[in-house]
Amino acid sequence: MAPQSDVPAATPCLIELPDGVEDEDWRKYEDPGPYGDEIFTIEDLVEKYPAKPWFRMQLARLLCQRDADARALCHYEKIQNYLGNIGLPRDPVLDAFVDNYRNLFITTTEDIFQESKKQTFYQEWKPTKAFRFPLDLPQFPDGHEIIHRN
Repeated sequence: MAPQSDVPAATPCLIELPDGVEDEDWRKYEDPGPYGDEIFTIEDLVEKYPAKPWFRMQLARLLCQRDADARALCHYEKIQNYLGNIGLPRDPVLDAFVDNYRNLFITTTEDIFQESKKQTFYQEWKPTKAFRFPLDLPQFPDGHEIIHRN
């Protein structure tokens, strides 16, 4: 299989399509359904094929594209751990990418936090009685009369 040029890795099991995947699963991967289902589909494939890190790499890339940086970083780090656990040498391309991605994530998060400290947040306090709660539930729980009176 042809390697994907935009994958931040050099290890073959992360760039080449994996063998031993059922045809039905490839069909699900290629046509996951409406927007958002793609992530769920790949998560299912990651669980079904834990020894195929290619799927986790695709999930991490997709999460990265969708600005789910914390989740993407977690999956990239799991890929690094997996490679170490099966005895493969460290992937310098992946390591450099993950280090840069982690630093960018930490810097961005810290910048957002510092900016939030400069802004004040105010929300007017309201007593619980001021909120509207549904009073026409089909069946009230035991003791509802006491709560309703108070």
